[in-house]
Amino acid sequence: MKKSSFFILISLLFFIAVCQLLQVWPDRLSGAAFCHQIPDRSPAFGFPLCYRCSGLFFGIFWGLLLSPFTSGDTNLFSKKKLLLLAASVFLYLADIFNSSKFPGFHIYRETVNYRFLSSFPLGYMLSQMIFDILRFLFGFSEKKANKNGILRDLFMFIVSCCISYLCVFSSSYIVSIITRTILCLTTILFTGCLYTVMINCFLIWRNRKSEFPAVFLTGLACSLLQISIIGFLHLRFLPFDKIL
Repeated sequence: MKKSSFFILISLLFFIAVCQLLQVWPDRLSGAAFCHQIPDRSPAFGFPLCYRCSGLFFGIFWGLLLSPFTSGDTNLFSKKKLLLLAASVFLYLADIFNSSKFPGFHIYRETVNYRFLSSFPLGYMLSQMIFDILRFLFGFSEKKANKNGILRDLFMFIVSCCISYLCVFSSSYIVSIITRTILCLTTILFTGCLYTVMINCFLIWRNRKSEFPAVFLTGLACSLLQISIIGFLHLRFLPFDKIL
């Protein structure tokens, strides 16, 4: 636990140092690690993520936040969640191809609204799956299966999507600051969860015991390092906004 705390402290200082070196806010750096940040495809006020990435990470945020309150499944990867994940991937890819320069793929008129709405379900389902995997690996309490909770889950999904849509497309600077902060923390948290899963699987493979707090802190530290390095390379050496 002490080593993990020291590791995350060093990673956080490194993250702050990179922000100071590039003279950017933390949300700008974290966004650069995942998004091309093309201005005309992004919300106002120098938003660090484009509309599509904003929808993806807002979906991840709400998926993680609401996962403990959604109805449970008897299996880790239930058919319902796999089908919903497949449908969300199809919706996401369909909008990407529709927005591409390839001829014959333009089914409907491309808008920033569709960019956001096509990515939100994928982020929501990805975070739900990651939460279930973490719950399985670390032995958290099982969620009770509730067949009558489908309407409740759908209601929470729709409400969270509407709130996210209003935040991203808001013309208020204050709302923009709050939204950017949430998305910045979400990029770090979700990447940290992915590293937590990978680290724990490695420890299981090596027949070593693991505790969630220590592994999670290590995962967050790896997340901060990855975001700092990739964000630095993007902002300093890879002008994606000119390439794409």
